[in-house]
Order: sequence, then C-alpha cells, then structure tokens
Amino acid sequence: MTTHSKASSNYLPGGSPSRWLCVCLSWCFLIPAAFATANTNTLSPAYQALLKPYQAQYDIIDGDDKMGTASRTLKPTAEGRWQLSQSTTIRKWYYKYFFEERSLFTINEQLIQPLDYHSITKRSFKDDRVIESQFDWQKNQELGRQNNSTWTLDLPNAVYDHLSYQLMVRLHATSDKRKQAIRVSYKGELTQYIFINEGSEEIETPLGKLKTVVWSQQPEYQHGKSITMWLAPELGFVPIKIAQYRGGKLEGTIQLKTLTWL
Repeated sequence: MTTHSKASSNYLPGGSPSRWLCVCLSWCFLIPAAFATANTNTLSPAYQALLKPYQAQYDIIDGDDKMGTASRTLKPTAEGRWQLSQSTTIRKWYYKYFFEERSLFTINEQLIQPLDYHSITKRSFKDDRVIESQFDWQKNQELGRQNNSTWTLDLPNAVYDHLSYQLMVRLHATSDKRKQAIRVSYKGELTQYIFINEGSEEIETPLGKLKTVVWSQQPEYQHGKSITMWLAPELGFVPIKIAQYRGGKLEGTIQLKTLTWL
C-alpha cells in the first residue's frame, strides 16, 4: 500500500536532452573512503565479482555529437555497506543539465537490499528536483520524498531503487539467461522492469574490442522509454555502452571512455 501526502508525477519534460538521461545516467558523490572496507569473503563468487570497486567515465553521444560526460563509481563504505553513484552533465546550446543519484545498499542472505536512495536534478529553466528514499527492511517499508511531496510504501522482499536495480541486471547477465524481471521502487510506485537477452555483440572501446552481452528493457507502454545495456563479461559485466529509446526511437547513448579498478 502506498500513502502519498501530495500527488507527484514530475517527470522530465519531453523534447529536452534530459528526457533520455534520467533512467541510467545520473551519477557521482561518494561517502568518504576512510570507513572500513566491506567484507565480501562470505559472498558467492558472483557477488564478489559484482562488488569489485571501480570508477568508469563515459561520453554522452547524440547522433554524431558529443554532448556531455558521465561517471559511475561503486565503492564499499562502512559496516558492510556499498554505494553505487552516478553523475551526468550535459550542455547543448543554451541548455544545461546535471543529474546525480546514489544508492546505499547492503547484502543480506545473498540479496541486495537498498537502504538509502538520493537524487538531484538541475536543469535550465526548471526548479531543482530532489528525491530521497529510506528503506526499513524490518518493517518492509519505504519512506520517500520528492521536494514537498512524501509517501509511505509497503515493500515486497525483493525490490530495488532507481539505481541499484542495474546491479541485478549485471548479476544475472550471463549469456545463457534469457529474461529478467526486476521490481523497482521510484517516486512512490512499484514497477516491474523486464529485460530481454538480445545475444552477444563485439564492440570497439578505448580498452580494445570487447565481447558484450546485450540486455534490452521492454517499455511499459507503446511510447514509453527503455534502455539497452552492453555488458562485458570479462569486466564483471560493467556497462560498456547504454542507449535509451522512446517509442522505439533512439534518444541518446553513453559510451565507455575509461575504467579504473579501485
């Protein structure tokens, strides 16, 4: 059950470069690294590979034009917790856009559990937008806020925030798996994201030619937006390339520029 204090459906406006950026690219601040390193020794080999700390830099491409940059970082924090963070910056003519999100999560009985989600959007000619969620797994409940609107949402056991769901795509992205269904909580609503394995593809990168497994999200409705992710098995299925579509039309792509293991 979801309880809202005010209706809120403040999606990004159509027609602007921001419309294809908020799903997957929106990234960066880190909790200081002075905390104790999370212990992965008790986790399965798949989780140990998934949680290998890294930082990746990307170019944002619209057609043949570079229109911005993005970064992504996965690092351990304190008390067995991890943080995945992303930031995106674009400039196109008079338009400026910045989006950042981060997800703090833990691993409980081989299950990713989000604890805290935060995002901020800054764009030309619009007010800033802040979204925050705290997850209480003893009560199976989420408390969330978008600017002045708040909500309380009852949760099933396996649900992910707007960023941590991508870890689940990576975790199950082996070439022999055909389909993934992932429950995601965002803006006080539960949605099921469906991803389909489109097969393998070799793509050129600054790191050389890499074999990738291609996973495409099915849009929720005919003209909805969706993403396709190219994940490299030899790099722990880190995203090498991500494209966003709306109504089947390509809106933009991010491409890996550098990858550093931390």
